Amino acid sequence: MRLGIISSFNISASLILLVIQAYALEWSDLQSMSLEDLSQLEVSAADKIPTPLNQTAASIYVIDAQEIRRSGASTLYEVLQLAPNLHIGRQDANQSIVSARGFFEDLSNKLQVLIDGRILYTPLYSTVNWDAQDLLVNDIKQIEIISGPADVSWGANAMNGVINIVTKAADKTASLVDISAGTMQSHAAVRVSRQTSPDSAFRVYGKSVTSEGSELDNEMPAGDDWKRHQAGFRYDKQTLTDSFQLQGGAYQADINSDQVPLNMDGAHVLGSFTEKQQLGQLHLLGYIDYFNRDYENYFEESVTSTYIEARYLLNKYGRHALLLGADYRYAKDNTENLQSYGYIPEDESLRWFSTYIQDHISLTETLDLKLGIRLEDNSYTGLETMPTLRMIWNYQRNQSYWFALSRNVRSPSRSDRDLVLPNNPPYYVIADNDFQSETAQTLQLGWKALIQDNTYLNFTVFYTSYKKLHAAILEDTQYTLVNGLDANTHGVEFWGSMQLLDQWKVKAGATFVDEDFEYRENAGPFLNMNENAPVTQFSVQSQYDLTPSLELDFYYRYVGQLAYSDVPSSDFLDVRLAWWPVSDIELSIKGTNLLSSHQIEYRAVGQNDHYFERNFKLGIRWYP
Repeated sequence: MRLGIISSFNISASLILLVIQAYALEWSDLQSMSLEDLSQLEVSAADKIPTPLNQTAASIYVIDAQEIRRSGASTLYEVLQLAPNLHIGRQDANQSIVSARGFFEDLSNKLQVLIDGRILYTPLYSTVNWDAQDLLVNDIKQIEIISGPADVSWGANAMNGVINIVTKAADKTASLVDISAGTMQSHAAVRVSRQTSPDSAFRVYGKSVTSEGSELDNEMPAGDDWKRHQAGFRYDKQTLTDSFQLQGGAYQADINSDQVPLNMDGAHVLGSFTEKQQLGQLHLLGYIDYFNRDYENYFEESVTSTYIEARYLLNKYGRHALLLGADYRYAKDNTENLQSYGYIPEDESLRWFSTYIQDHISLTETLDLKLGIRLEDNSYTGLETMPTLRMIWNYQRNQSYWFALSRNVRSPSRSDRDLVLPNNPPYYVIADNDFQSETAQTLQLGWKALIQDNTYLNFTVFYTSYKKLHAAILEDTQYTLVNGLDANTHGVEFWGSMQLLDQWKVKAGATFVDEDFEYRENAGPFLNMNENAPVTQFSVQSQYDLTPSLELDFYYRYVGQLAYSDVPSSDFLDVRLAWWPVSDIELSIKGTNLLSSHQIEYRAVGQNDHYFERNFKLGIRWYP
């Protein structure tokens, strides 16, 4: 009996200690990361191998948990605005456009987006339904944003970049109540985190967001208000040699529009397992994802996707470190062709199978070479080849130069092969069932440096040549979608951070992108918005601690003119003031879009213009 009491006491004490540690870890997210820590921050977006940021041969910007908290963001879209290497804008109150290195258009389809390895793009369009993508932003550990290709790691569609969203393990979060009320948007979220044993933890959350609509050109309401509700969970178990994760979530949303109202819902469940073995490390991942989108009396679609992946990182042998992997994705869609457009056939099943290999070769103590290739077989075009070569020279401990050469692919979507408009003959638009993959070849050169422990800089130049892009041929009164466009883009990316004082950090970034498009014989545009990306954009972010309990932050962003759609250059300013009256409560007030009372961010093809007002919100976060 005495031994049982002692054992129970030891277990209880361990659980209490782990809860305290979880709160301490959550509290550490509230503190500023040093720039040296930033340069050594491990990222996996470049090659699926955790690597210090300053040793990756890729252009990567990382949004960490502390930056998210101090932004005052309550949705994923607001968080992504912090990235200097993304083009981002709102089409209306619920539709967003996100791209990298150009191609800032309605169907932005050259950016791969993942949450904990779960692919978010839809096979119907090869793009992301951003109105359906959100999570509890307080759960995010970091967002790794690659500008530039990463097809070897993530497959086709990672042509111009990757947004890799990584959430915290369940034992790294504490319980939370997060509420805000604003003139444009309000939200409420609750998270409960519990340590279930010394080596396992569990959390659940619920979140609801309500948004007012935008304005039309005449300052009348656009009628595009919306509301979304979602809930999710995550379970983690970790030992000295292996780790297991199980997570899931579901959402439902009602979206109004001056075009067609939309009702949507979705759910997913994901599991992963990692084990350290004698020869290396095994990683397994699998998930099932479902969504349904019902455009009232217009069009309805639902997609169920299943994905499995296995990869093995071999222990370093001599100068070589090999990563071997394979993955399989199956997507079954059901569409209902009602009025304006549809697909032939209405229902389809698609599959993608890939194998890949990467070899990290240490040529010298300071010079590393990375070779990789992915072979991907898809339902439409068969086998696609995506090779890459990357080299990084660690010139000094905190300074490196790198270059990369890659061939990239965007495989066809259902819209490229099966779309018809309207849904009955005679057709105004018809897809080409011989549509081939778009291809690109990209050359990048970069430099990263941590200077005097208080300044971190990243500089990249790039050139990309695209072939067989989406276009159309007009014959009589019918458009046929074809591979009829070639393009070249080149540009410069820069961002950096500086710790001016112990209590003051400043971040800045800029991109310069030039796009040049050339149609092939007889081809022309159809929903193409060529040269619509801003040539220049830059941003400045300031985080200042007025006192240990009072924070003042601002974020300024300039976006150049969107030439194709004739949207003028824009200035955006957000300001946030936060006060910690006690150690576990944060009170805040935030103003967004403070420089304009009637701001357009993006002009969509064939739709009304939408404008956004200044807005303010009050928030409270409580870590009970």
